[in-house]
Amino acid sequence: MIALRTFGGEAPTLPAHLLPETAAQQADFCDFTHGHLQPMKQGFLLKTMAATVKTIYTDDGVLFYTWPTETYALQGPVSKDPYERIYFLGAGVLRVTTRAGLTVNGGPPALSYKVGVPRPTSAPGLARVDLTEYPDYPGAAIVVTAWWEDLSIRYQEAAVVLTQVSRLREYTFSMPARSGGTPASAVARITFKALDAAGKAFVTATIDPGDAGARSTALPGNVTFTLSQAAGLSFRLVLDYGIAETRAYVYTTKNSWLEESPPSPAQTIATTYLQSVVVTLGAVDFTDYRPLSGYRTYRTIGAAASYLLVKESLLLSFTDTSSKFSDTLGALETLDYENPPPLLSAMIAMAGGTFVGFSGNTLYESEPYRPHSWQHQNTFKKSIRSVCEAPQAIVVTTAEGCYTVVGSKPAARQPIRLPTPQAGIAQRSVANLDGVTAFASNDGIVSVSGSQASLLGSQKLFARDDWQARYGAILADASMRFAWHDGLLIATSATQALGFALALDGEATGQYTQFNVRMDSMFQLPVADTLYYRVGADVFQFRGSSAPYAYTWWSKDFIFPRDRNLGAGYIRCSGPVTLTLYMDGALWQTKVVTTGHFRLEPGKKGRRWSVKLQGTATVEELYIARTNRELQNV
Repeated sequence: MIALRTFGGEAPTLPAHLLPETAAQQADFCDFTHGHLQPMKQGFLLKTMAATVKTIYTDDGVLFYTWPTETYALQGPVSKDPYERIYFLGAGVLRVTTRAGLTVNGGPPALSYKVGVPRPTSAPGLARVDLTEYPDYPGAAIVVTAWWEDLSIRYQEAAVVLTQVSRLREYTFSMPARSGGTPASAVARITFKALDAAGKAFVTATIDPGDAGARSTALPGNVTFTLSQAAGLSFRLVLDYGIAETRAYVYTTKNSWLEESPPSPAQTIATTYLQSVVVTLGAVDFTDYRPLSGYRTYRTIGAAASYLLVKESLLLSFTDTSSKFSDTLGALETLDYENPPPLLSAMIAMAGGTFVGFSGNTLYESEPYRPHSWQHQNTFKKSIRSVCEAPQAIVVTTAEGCYTVVGSKPAARQPIRLPTPQAGIAQRSVANLDGVTAFASNDGIVSVSGSQASLLGSQKLFARDDWQARYGAILADASMRFAWHDGLLIATSATQALGFALALDGEATGQYTQFNVRMDSMFQLPVADTLYYRVGADVFQFRGSSAPYAYTWWSKDFIFPRDRNLGAGYIRCSGPVTLTLYMDGALWQTKVVTTGHFRLEPGKKGRRWSVKLQGTATVEELYIARTNRELQNV
């Protein structure tokens, strides 16, 4: 008796007579989810677009963007993004649009921008400007008391009237007239007083004419006082402030989405305490980028290495009067930022708010939640073929093997070579299935889990020759496409009706059925657990229709010890099924059966028997025996 209570998929690597009892030598469009035989559902025609498309994007299954060329489109990583940004990569250029342009009939975004914020290419221009007030003590007054002195005894001490030559820099005054016996040594005490209620003195120095100069450290850069006798009782007072600090300036640009560019080249200038700086910025071209909203100018203060914000505006020239940390508005955060690299080949989104892409043999990763900055990178020996998100890692296939790139954040990620020599094929032939990454290679399907990569599961289904015989053509033109849906790895091609559906477990073994449908592109919408695909201008929801495909399921070859005649059968099914019986490799008879017992034509004996079932009805069990008496207990 042939007894089939469970139905399974193909294992092309095994000949028909060595297959497991429930396996098939041919399975087309079969669904083995429940153990019995049932057809896969067809796609539901969701929308016919205005023109043929190659790539689709939707976040709700109702509104779409579509592109006529292969494009990678991703929702922005910022949670509750007020701008609802959508990023897409086509022809190597990363662009951004908003959800506002989605339509029921698709089409590319009518308005989009290059991702990034243009970086200033020239350093800021700097020029010193003399001040007439102290930054920290506006309105400060200078009071000079002078006297004649001998042996520390003062004569004719009195306040003198200053004549200003240059405010806070140079003055002249006359010493008090000497009376008889007054010594000829003149001394002056210079006191700076702030204009507060108490008339507080903050700098005091006592000097003699001809001294090298008295110095006070009360002001940044120090101040040196020099007193010299001009003629008679006329004296000259000069204040020299020295270099207070050497400043470094940079500036950035900011767009209307509040994204900030990397900084310009730095420019330095040395200033005294009584000087400010006129800063002149170079205009930056924002053509094809999100519009400019302002320039941000940063400088260093004192010995601190950080750049601090001193001005944000649309002005290209201003006077910087900042002198201390409290005058600044925050630190520069974009010092290491880089705009997206040119000519990216593909792009994916990672948990943690980063985008990952590659160009040549270099893997690029954006700053978390800032897709306009791509300063993180890793380089591999050979060109990259594909990238895929894995738990706490990125799986990278190259032309000479596979790697996982691990690390808690982009700046800390490092590649680890996996113990498999198989190269990847293309970005479109890789998928993540419940924590297992599967990618197509020329030897079969490689499964990556953690730090392990293996072909063992695939080799239970395919020898290299079997794999190449079936799928070599779509591997060669890199048209094989992988997607994941409800535990199934779905493989199709954009160039011909060729593919499969395979239920993978942790070792990449499972139920394999041929799924020979051409799909131009596929798009996953995890929030709705939906896979979309496109054929021409038609967009379908995968397995969304109530209409089934017509399946074909052909059992293994059952070999009996001696020749026998099979003349009766019993089937439990939901509708008519076409049953074809083969004996010793040749077709013996075909008939349509429904639930219940049925007779087969007698008169032929053979040792090798197999049965093929075709239709759309669900088959729960099938028995074929020599006589109805042998079936009386089924």
